[in-house]
Amino acid sequence: MSRKSRFRFFFFIMSVFCLGANFAHPVTPALIKNLGLHDYMFGVAFASMMATNFLFSPFWGKLNDMVETRYVILAGCIGYGLSQMGFAMAKTEPLIVLARLGAGVFAGAIFVSFLTYIVSESEDHERSGYLTINATVQSVFSSFGYLIGGVLGEISIYLVFVIQTAVLIISGIFFFLVCREKRKKIRQQPVRFRQIMLQSNPFHAFFECRSFMTVSFAGIFAICIFMYIGQTTFDQTFNYFLKAELNLGSSYNGMIKAVVGIVSFISNVTLCFAIIRRRQSQKATILLSGICVFLCGSLVFLNQIGALIFCGILLYSANSVSIPLIQDIITEKAERKQENLIMGFYNGAQSLGSIAGAMIAGGIYSWNSHGPFALGALFFGLAFLMAFRFLKIKRF
Repeated sequence: MSRKSRFRFFFFIMSVFCLGANFAHPVTPALIKNLGLHDYMFGVAFASMMATNFLFSPFWGKLNDMVETRYVILAGCIGYGLSQMGFAMAKTEPLIVLARLGAGVFAGAIFVSFLTYIVSESEDHERSGYLTINATVQSVFSSFGYLIGGVLGEISIYLVFVIQTAVLIISGIFFFLVCREKRKKIRQQPVRFRQIMLQSNPFHAFFECRSFMTVSFAGIFAICIFMYIGQTTFDQTFNYFLKAELNLGSSYNGMIKAVVGIVSFISNVTLCFAIIRRRQSQKATILLSGICVFLCGSLVFLNQIGALIFCGILLYSANSVSIPLIQDIITEKAERKQENLIMGFYNGAQSLGSIAGAMIAGGIYSWNSHGPFALGALFFGLAFLMAFRFLKIKRF
């Protein structure tokens, strides 16, 4: 099988994986409400998952340097699936947090491996296109995963988790069969996991980043963190708001995300590709972060269901276009020998932003249900200011 054919199958399996990985999200608010847990648990549960995703991202990045990516993805898919079953069976807050911690460990393996496989196995002229496809597949099929999970959730919440676990594990098996690598790994014999763990301390990785970090690179990662804080604060609040405040069923969450998926797909395959081809990723990032400020800020004052949902869809769509553009800016600057380290650092920055966003959403929501939207707008505003400062003047 040719390399291009493998990439086609790789993205097809990724689309199935992204469907399954998002089945549980629209039913999570209902699960929390049915168990009679505190409102802040929707933020704490997601933050727990993102915390271990962040802590273990450098580990998975280093492990991808030493063993074939397909082994890492297979382990990640199996572990993620089993963790989700643990989430479904948990009845108390500590058990839910424990299950989400496990899910974060293995989800990190998968998403870091996606990026490292694409970056290391693609040719230079293909990378931007494949990264855009990666972001588009994740955005679009994650949205339709919401739709399927939301509809199934009206039948049975437990059924959603059973199907999700099966899809995740089967996807891992197919990734294992399809992914092959042309580049030889720099491998120790045997692989010393303890040594890798010590070297992969995420806080140690911040010191390791000195090998590639410049002022402009630091600015880019600050944009990433602020954008993900804003997006996660909005996303987690919006999903829970529909259930807790508007008393809408899980299918509404699913239908909204499906519409977002369609809009995002059209935007990414037309607008996003055109922006990257014309090398305008930086200018577009400034504009999109500004749009996110306006839309998220508008949600603070909206109470009418139709207007609130419409504004939310636009915000989801704007954010989905910004992700591949930021990735394009990062990979354009990255040197080949540092790609895995940089992409692992990027995934860690994404997780760090998501942790903060989820905790803000859960903590502030208990005080004021519209408060997280205001803080989300604030962080989008910080991203806009950083983008205006570091992306306006030159292309590195």
